[in-house]
Amino acid sequence: MANTPADLIEDVTEDGCRICRENKRDMLLEQYYMIHNKQCFGGSLPFVPVCWAKSITLPDGHRANAIYLPGDSLVKHRYIAIDDQLSGMFPLERLCLLHEMVHIKVGPDNGHGKNSSPNSGACLTRTSGKLWGALTARQRHQRSTKEQASGHRGWGTLLKTPVG
Repeated sequence: MANTPADLIEDVTEDGCRICRENKRDMLLEQYYMIHNKQCFGGSLPFVPVCWAKSITLPDGHRANAIYLPGDSLVKHRYIAIDDQLSGMFPLERLCLLHEMVHIKVGPDNGHGKNSSPNSGACLTRTSGKLWGALTARQRHQRSTKEQASGHRGWGTLLKTPVG
């Protein structure tokens, strides 16, 4: 472990991934995890803690937006870490969370590209489509609610209003 502030932990995996993360779980991200698990995976995934990370560095030196650590001989417990630069970048932080949840579903050894399971792409497409539909429906509802509260007639209302 490198010298890090007391509220940060640096994990280094067997294969050389380095994750500098907060020393606490994020309850909001974990709520999203539970919601996505129920809506997209039928509640089939085990609970996995989720936290924000200051940095996620892969063995080749590249940075990652998020990572699922299943636990190994060095990092004993599993968790998902999401780069804190994505905090508040709706819907990116949730899509990254969903992507890592697919790794839980198809297995951590089913990575990307040549190492990918044939089912992982279909699983991600299916679940991200559900998530994207739910997110855009929520945004439409919020916009409609704001328009009603302000007395503003949104474009949908204006387009339906007869002319003349």
